[in-house]
Amino acid sequence: MSADSRHKSKKARALPAKEDDEKAQPQPKSSGLVKAEKLAGEIDKALTGTLHGEFFEGTKSSNATRHKQLPEIFALRAEIQELKTSLENKDRHGNDNTREEQSEARVPTTKLNANWTAAITNLISEQLTGQLRDLKIREERREARLQKGETENKTLTDKIHALETKARKSTASQKPQGFTAAQYQALTKKVTTLETQLQAFQTNITELQGRLRTSQRENQELRGQVLQEEVNRIRADKTANVRLSNAEEKLGQHAGKFEGLLAMDHELSLGIRTQSKSIDELQTRLDELEAEFYTESDDEESQRGDEEEDDYSDSSMSQGAPYVSDW
Repeated sequence: MSADSRHKSKKARALPAKEDDEKAQPQPKSSGLVKAEKLAGEIDKALTGTLHGEFFEGTKSSNATRHKQLPEIFALRAEIQELKTSLENKDRHGNDNTREEQSEARVPTTKLNANWTAAITNLISEQLTGQLRDLKIREERREARLQKGETENKTLTDKIHALETKARKSTASQKPQGFTAAQYQALTKKVTTLETQLQAFQTNITELQGRLRTSQRENQELRGQVLQEEVNRIRADKTANVRLSNAEEKLGQHAGKFEGLLAMDHELSLGIRTQSKSIDELQTRLDELEAEFYTESDDEESQRGDEEEDDYSDSSMSQGAPYVSDW
């Protein structure tokens, strides 16, 4: 299909009336957009609804490290706002494309195109299902590790608080009852070790949270890519239908021309056979004429030989020489 024909087809396409766009009902939001709006509302409420912000699993405990999580929470809030904006744009563009596709004239599909479309749809569905399943499994594993790390973190925090309380009481008495210098030193070393382990667990939790956010972002990007591929596939199907229709039309034209050529070939074959028959008849007549010509030539030569013999015999007799016949 040439560029001019595509351009003409675009000009001839019926566009939806402006009144239809104004009277069009608002399209429902997608499930991803609804979830993003709900999560954004909960985070906004948790960050701004109370004095201290109930952003840590809904608890009101005064955790010493809670304020360190605020930048991370605000960053998560910004990401959710960006995701919400992106989903709104995709929904709006999707609704525009849907209205435009509904307004366009439908091209009848063929059996070949339907099978091809079904095969591509099944392949995309299988790939999407596998990728989403893998992402879900990775997210579940990361959430499990994160939950385990938080539990261990809480346990170590409780142990450290208990040991610190015990150490403060021992320091206040200067001479702790039942504690020797070696035991006190071992206790201090144990507290230091637990603090180091706590810091390592906190680092691990932060890393797991980062991986979880990355996985969620990859999941959203994958969904966006799948949606874009679906839109491209639908547009490609329309283009393929138009090309297939043009190819079928051209095939019909070539078939008509081929039938005309076959008819001409049949007529030419009949003419050639007729001419060949005429040539055979002429050749036969020519052979007959040639045979008659050779026969007449032989008769003339024989007659001429007889006349020469007669002349020779007459001349011999007139000279007195004996005549000797060839016989």
